[in-house]
Amino acid sequence: LVLGALAWVAAVTLLDPAASMLRMIAGAGIVSVYAALTASELWTERRKSLQRRWPAFAMPVMHGCVLMLPILIGSFLRPHDAGFSSSIWVTVFAVELILYAVGTVFVIFMLVSERTVTAHRTAASTDPLTGMLNRRGFSEACSRVIEREAKGGRPVTVMIFDIDHFKSINDRFGHPAGDEMLKLFSTVVVSNLRITDLSGRIGGEEFAALLPCSLEEGVLVAERVREAFETSGVVVDEGPVDTTVSIGVAGGP
Repeated sequence: LVLGALAWVAAVTLLDPAASMLRMIAGAGIVSVYAALTASELWTERRKSLQRRWPAFAMPVMHGCVLMLPILIGSFLRPHDAGFSSSIWVTVFAVELILYAVGTVFVIFMLVSERTVTAHRTAASTDPLTGMLNRRGFSEACSRVIEREAKGGRPVTVMIFDIDHFKSINDRFGHPAGDEMLKLFSTVVVSNLRITDLSGRIGGEEFAALLPCSLEEGVLVAERVREAFETSGVVVDEGPVDTTVSIGVAGGP
């Protein structure tokens, strides 16, 4: 941003005041660079499903092309025409600037709206305490994974986790300690699953996971989670806390 402004100040300072054509070319070139950089920034966001919002990327690209095309044509084909700066190209250029400003506002509004919708959707499907999927989010995500794996003829395995004697933990140490236990267990579950596996909190101390794998592999993962939670070594002022969990595992096509 700073370099573009400095380049424009230098152009105005160093160029002949009568060379309006050169100043116009310099200004259009600077703005075209800005447009290209804007398009580049938006293109790097393609991993965030920006492909569906292609106007956000196309708008600055077209703006840069519209700016440079008439200027380049004027430079190469009519370099000595003093009246070019007052030709129809300049009128089109001015109209395009207005359209670009309006279009940019629309694109920004579209992106902000999409971000807001995404934030609300995430909040509606996420458990605020553990950061995992809640019952609704887990159910919706599982439906998509099961459908995908079914089309490929691959098995899935589901697990249900129930922290043992959780009510007694709340009674003995208080609800804040119970919340910390839930967060600890969610960390254990997530750290022992693959990035392609789903997990969520579906009740008070009940959690679930869906793994695109065979039942045998799922049992191994369940045992790994059970052992990791049991050996987590939680200690409070009153002494060590039992951290055990019961896990049910089922799998099939």
